[in-house]
This record gives sequence, structure tokens and C-alpha cells, in this order.
Amino acid sequence: MSRRNKIIITVVTAVVVILLIIIILLLWFNKQPVLDGGPEATQTGIDVPATLPSSSAGLPQASELATGGVDTAADIIAIASTFAERFGSFSTEGNFSNLDALNDIMTIRMKAWVDNYKLTQAVDSADSANTVYYGVTTQSLSAKIIDFDETLGRAEIEVTTQRSEARGSTVNPKTFYQNITLNLTKTGEKWKVDSAEWQ
Repeated sequence: MSRRNKIIITVVTAVVVILLIIIILLLWFNKQPVLDGGPEATQTGIDVPATLPSSSAGLPQASELATGGVDTAADIIAIASTFAERFGSFSTEGNFSNLDALNDIMTIRMKAWVDNYKLTQAVDSADSANTVYYGVTTQSLSAKIIDFDETLGRAEIEVTTQRSEARGSTVNPKTFYQNITLNLTKTGEKWKVDSAEWQ
């Protein structure tokens, strides 16, 4: 075999190997999951939904939390964080959907407070027919246990949240930080929120 033929075979082999590597890499990258919220997702305003926003990544849904078997500090913190996000996220168009979604993890006492709150807010909104849009989204940043007694079935959790407030428009919302103190009570095998107080 001449030297020229050897060079041609070597070049063709190298090209085939490079093409195979490119094809394998393309197939591998196409199977990777697409992650939301990258730099291209940045906007000038926020969308404050009329309905309840989805929970933060990793936090259980309210319905999952209410199914029982919760008996650890980590689970109680998850309940408190989920509750704080939904409780603090609302809009004038939401019709209290954030509170309705929490029904399964509220005690009778907390449900009574919520029902009374909805009645007073309904009266206030009836007075102003041309209500300007107002919405708040809340994200739980951290939570700490202030008091916890599993024997007595009581826990007090303080959740630190980041809140975004929008008036009239969702563009350029005002961001602020606010803590909420939640008292949880064990009802049967389930932990439920008995009171909530913004600081």
C-alpha cells in the first residue's frame, strides 16, 4: 500500500470517528431534561396568578401533607413552608383559592378564622366596584422550629419569606421580606396549622 493510500485511509477513519462522536453527543444532549427558569426566563415583571401558584421545588403538596404519618421535625417544617407560601400568595382575581387549597392542613379553629376573613374581605370588595388589581406572591426561604413537643402535639415554626407585591400591574413589583409564625397542632396522626401570624 502506498503512502498516499495510507494517508487517505487515516483521514477517512478520523473523519468517521469524529462524526460518530458528534452523533453520540447530540443524541446524549437531546435526552437531557430541560430546566426551566434559566437566564432566558428573566422578565421585567412577574406574573401574579389569579389562582394558587405552584409550590417551591421539593415541597410536598397540601393534599400529600394531609394524608398522615407526619411525625418528624423535617416534615413539620415542610408543612409550615408550604402553608406560608400558599397562605401568603393571593390576588384580587384569585377568589381566595390560596386559602381553599390549604383546607386539608388547617385545624377547625384555623378554618373558622379563614371563613371569617373571607366574609369580611367579601364585604370590603363589594364596596369598591372598580377594584384595582392587587397581588402578592410568597416564597418560603427558610424555616426554624421555635417550640416542638410531639408528646403534647404542639409546634411553633417561624418561616422567613420573600414576597413580591404588585399593584395595578405585575410589572416592577415591590419585593420585601417578612416572617410568619405558625402554630401547628397534631390532630390524630396529622399535623395541622392552628394559627398564622405575619410579623
